[in-house]
Amino acid sequence: MTTPTQFLRPLPDVPRWPTETPLFYQKQLRVLGAISCFHMLNGYPPSIQDLTAHLKLSTDSLVHRLLVRLRDKGIVTWQPGQSRTLTITYSRKEK
Repeated sequence: MTTPTQFLRPLPDVPRWPTETPLFYQKQLRVLGAISCFHMLNGYPPSIQDLTAHLKLSTDSLVHRLLVRLRDKGIVTWQPGQSRTLTITYSRKEK
């Protein structure tokens, strides 16, 4: 019969949650993938409505918020007020 103290061994080194913020989160990666795929298939960048439909999100504001965060990181850019000007730049902003 085993006793509870036999299970109290030190754990091996396991990866810990990163202390730094990751460059991308899962939803941001999905948005980048959707932008890239849409552009490759159609030859022009997607609109926010296209991304909302592709990602099956409920509102355009969720996609816009994700795009603004990516823009703040220097990953995407667009021309305000003009349609289909979304581009992936891959330049990381240094803080």
